[in-house]
Amino acid sequence: MLNLLHGDTNITENVRVKVFPGHTRGYQIVIIDNKDHPIIFLGDLSPYAVNFTRKAWAAAYDLEPQENIRSKTEIQNYAFQTGALLIFQHDTYIRSGYLTKNKKEQWEVEVASTGSFGA
Repeated sequence: MLNLLHGDTNITENVRVKVFPGHTRGYQIVIIDNKDHPIIFLGDLSPYAVNFTRKAWAAAYDLEPQENIRSKTEIQNYAFQTGALLIFQHDTYIRSGYLTKNKKEQWEVEVASTGSFGA
């Protein structure tokens, strides 16, 4: 069964989707609110950790690169403030991590789990 969602939507008490344009106009990411910290499945909005820390490094297939940068800025602030666990769908090394700042106040991802496809 297919249930199309329009806009920000609560799926369950702890699972929601929120619109963050950039990859496509109506792109939604999944946020899981749990007891310890949110979990954010970024999907194609930021498929690799490096795309998330270096916002201007948009993927060639992002249809709205300027919106992508704005969306990532909003998610970065939320993730940093809440200590959210970030899931990177396509990254073959950094599968998940937490957003931190280095000594130069630049964004970095502290690796929580690694792995590769097919290995």
